[in-house]
Amino acid sequence: MFGIEYLAPPLRIARSARLWVRAQLRLRRFAAQMDARFRGDPRYQLDSVTCGVASRIDDSGDDTELLRRICAA
Repeated sequence: MFGIEYLAPPLRIARSARLWVRAQLRLRRFAAQMDARFRGDPRYQLDSVTCGVASRIDDSGDDTELLRRICAA
């Protein structure tokens, strides 16, 4: 009555879910290991990473003068 084509998608979904959970557990384990490894290091500040990837785009200014200098160069 039911063929393999009806069973394959749920099995793929279950496999994908298992792989996703496994990857999340690996990431958490890695983060915990790095926290333990660098706990005493004063350079290890996770907030610095957030600040480092913050957007630096400044939309408030006019770039006309900058474009003139670039064109003149």
